[in-house]
Amino acid sequence: MPHSDRCAARGSMSWHPNSVSVVGRHGALSMATADERTTAQGPRGDETDRLDFLQAIVETTDAIVVAADAEGRIIWVNDAFTRITGFRGSEARGRFLWSFRVPEEQEPGREAFLEAVGRTDERRFESRWLTRDGSELCLSWSTRTLFDENGAVRFRVGTAVDVTAERRNAARALDLGEMLDQVGEAVILVDPDSVIQYANREAVELYRTPLKKLIGKSNRDFIPEAEAERFEKFQQTLRDSMEPQAIETDRIRGDGTVVPVELRVSPIRDSAGKLSGFVSVSYDITDQIRLQERARAIADRNAVLVRLLENLPDPVFYMRPDGTLGYANDAVEDVYGYKPEELLDGPMARVRPLDRAKHMAEFVARAIETGEPCIMETQALHKDGHRVEVEVRAVRIDDADGNYAGLAGFARDIGERKRMETELRRHASTDTLTGLANRRHFETIAAAEVKRAARYGHPLSFITCDLDHFKRVNDSFGHDGGDVAQQRFAQIVSASLRLPTDVAARLGGEEFGVLLPETDIDSAVAVAERIRRRTEEAAIEFGGRPVRLTVSLGVSQHAAGESSLAAAMKRADRALYEAKGAGRNRTCTASA
Repeated sequence: MPHSDRCAARGSMSWHPNSVSVVGRHGALSMATADERTTAQGPRGDETDRLDFLQAIVETTDAIVVAADAEGRIIWVNDAFTRITGFRGSEARGRFLWSFRVPEEQEPGREAFLEAVGRTDERRFESRWLTRDGSELCLSWSTRTLFDENGAVRFRVGTAVDVTAERRNAARALDLGEMLDQVGEAVILVDPDSVIQYANREAVELYRTPLKKLIGKSNRDFIPEAEAERFEKFQQTLRDSMEPQAIETDRIRGDGTVVPVELRVSPIRDSAGKLSGFVSVSYDITDQIRLQERARAIADRNAVLVRLLENLPDPVFYMRPDGTLGYANDAVEDVYGYKPEELLDGPMARVRPLDRAKHMAEFVARAIETGEPCIMETQALHKDGHRVEVEVRAVRIDDADGNYAGLAGFARDIGERKRMETELRRHASTDTLTGLANRRHFETIAAAEVKRAARYGHPLSFITCDLDHFKRVNDSFGHDGGDVAQQRFAQIVSASLRLPTDVAARLGGEEFGVLLPETDIDSAVAVAERIRRRTEEAAIEFGGRPVRLTVSLGVSQHAAGESSLAAAMKRADRALYEAKGAGRNRTCTASA
């Protein structure tokens, strides 16, 4: 609606140095200053009461209301001006509006005023003022120029809210519009019988009722039946205390819908001090209630999630973008030895061994870059200093704007699994009776050593060992005694080698093999003799009876050009047969 149409429909205000006029459906009525009203003659009519209501709104508002002429001289201020700035109305009238600003804003303020005074649009801005005692204020303004019927400037009116505290605390200042019709609050004025005398534009929108239907309507018509008794008690409290009161309640709109509102109601007294009505400011709190319900729902969900996380058997972490720990559940103590509060706000590196730092940094970078869940097996540092085998899962967390906000991490102690895997690998490669390598593992190692010997030209030798007259041992002591004899022989062989370079294996029955990397045949013979001698000298008992063992050995050296150890092993077998044929308990060699 154009500005002039709005004024015709709702009434307009014109300002003079000593009085205020309101033009409405019944013509122009003078709303004089307090002194003038005291000396006024004649009875007070309904319009005078109505003006008292409007005057009360202007005078009791927390906002500054100022009127200035076309040159910028102040012609009228309300009481809030004095309360906020410290300047009395008599001190303000006649001064240029911008003269109250801080020095650096005065000239820009003057130019802005003169540029805007002839325009019809509303201006909103903030300015810095100096109070009477020299302190600085930040005021949020809404200004507009009012014209007479000939289009000439009558005056420029502005309303301002002190937003100093809000700005100091970086809060958002409230934007004000024109007086009453331009404020962002639903303002309603009712008489002592609760009949609506005035409603601003926000009230029309909030109650979804045209202005003409609101004026003269009882405020009780908007109160739901369920709220009637409660609101009646609220009004009685207002009448008894004659102090502003607030209440959260419901209102029935013109379209039949119900809206939750917060009401702040202030009693209005006439010049004789008697109750002349109430002014109420209403807020639609639908969004507030929705937010509260949402907050409760989020809080309930978070409580469930926290309870869930706290009862998980595995550690759960939240690592902030700066690498510090923002959350950890109780399970961290089981794995890392620390209570959650000992780790919170500290660097995650505290539980990371130094030699794993680079590996972990690469893992974190990959999780951040890809945005996909990443998994890594690593070692963590326990509070007591020992290392813990862990599997870590991490996934990137983004905030509502899509910016990186940290990592969610899940850890699991895999020490037992690692031990089981190691044991399984050991069983897969180890002879269960003697603890030496089994034939399959021995052949795998032999193939690798043959390639290495060929690549670097290093010697590689092989010894085959067979316990002498082992059938007699089994016959005399049983298989258990034979097992003990083989186990003791395996210990002798292991003690005679350079571990882990040399490899001993049980190839089958009482036959054993020894692989000697970087060893020529002469050195291999020395190793074989050491094994033979120690076996012959070993004191072995079973069932309280001595078990005498001797061993025959065949030695050979892998020859250049041979692609596997098979030929060397065959030559060693021939040498072994030679040792057996020569009387056993001896070492023989075989050349390529």
